[in-house]
Amino acid sequence: MSDSFRHPDRMICHDDHDREYHPDNADDRENQTEFCNEIKEWGKMMENIIALRATQTWQRAGAYSVRIQGMNRQHHISLREEFDEHDGEGSQYIVLLDEEYPVATCRFYELDENTVLLGRVVVLPEYRGKHLGARVIREAEQWIAELGYTEILIDARLEATGFYEKLGYSRSDNKVFKSWKFDCTRMMKRIG
Repeated sequence: MSDSFRHPDRMICHDDHDREYHPDNADDRENQTEFCNEIKEWGKMMENIIALRATQTWQRAGAYSVRIQGMNRQHHISLREEFDEHDGEGSQYIVLLDEEYPVATCRFYELDENTVLLGRVVVLPEYRGKHLGARVIREAEQWIAELGYTEILIDARLEATGFYEKLGYSRSDNKVFKSWKFDCTRMMKRIG
């Protein structure tokens, strides 16, 4: 998360890309003011985001809505490809809501008595860059641990492996495989 702090004679704001804005520079003063205002707005928005363990049909509809907007429309993944045999009973869903509007989701299902496969991690485009992907995964990990599982697998797109590594996942091997049109690799994390 971005933060700001007070230097004895100036305010310095850091953004998510580790840039500093120094008010000694006129361009930075303008950028800093704009950036600090964005931080305040982001903080207000995050207060409204709640996590929901979607156990009922109407709640799962929120997960499906995010996936349709984030995958079907954005990446042109057909509904038949996006919604598979693992959607329905036996799968669990986390949905993040901005007030009552679903903005992020993931699902998981059991592979064996110790292991689940976590996937379908989707954040709506206008909510990306706000750490909601990490939050939806942390919410799922907590639920997975409460259910007694000890290992989580993720079939991650290659461009997302760094994101998952920051959350404690590691590649289980160096194999690359196709999932739809994406190059993916298997990652894992032990919990509990």
